[in-house]
Amino acid sequence: MITGATLLAGCWLAGAAVARLGGVPGIPLDAAVRSVLEPLRAVGPIEVVSQVLAVIGQQPVSIVVAVALGVAIVARCGLPPGLAFGLASVASAAHVIAMKAVVQRPGPAVAFFEGLGSFPSGHTANAAVIATFGGFLVRRRWMRVAGAVYVVLVALSRVVIGAHWFTDTIVGAAEGTGMALLVLGIWSAARRRRSGAAHA
Repeated sequence: MITGATLLAGCWLAGAAVARLGGVPGIPLDAAVRSVLEPLRAVGPIEVVSQVLAVIGQQPVSIVVAVALGVAIVARCGLPPGLAFGLASVASAAHVIAMKAVVQRPGPAVAFFEGLGSFPSGHTANAAVIATFGGFLVRRRWMRVAGAVYVVLVALSRVVIGAHWFTDTIVGAAEGTGMALLVLGIWSAARRRRSGAAHA
């Protein structure tokens, strides 16, 4: 729980720093990564994968995916973790929108954001929520590796198609991970309290 809250606080600190930057992108790392990744959009398979990941991470498809994953979690692990996943997904999405509105960072392609800034990446945050819950509920190395690979692919794909700066995706991953850990911490603490009360 503390780790999750710390990550979320760190996201806001990063947002405050980004908001004070002059110019776009304002961070040499962003310009450097963009110069390497955006030309890959001309590579057919990379463009296809990037666009598929973009569709999966945006509404209404992202809602369908979240509901399907929630149902799968309920079927495998029970109702409480399924509800925790749903709460983390909704809370992360709302938190990302709030951060975008406050930070108002211009993205590589402003048209993507309809008045909201590009910071942080909601697609990457959503991927991180999924990966964190997957690693927590399915305690296998392959699941953790698969989750990490998924987050990295989503993050890089956002830069490839010009939707985000690289640092947007880094903080997006931290936001999704932090929100998931915070909700999981609250859920685990509540479960321990119930277990202790039952044995009292």
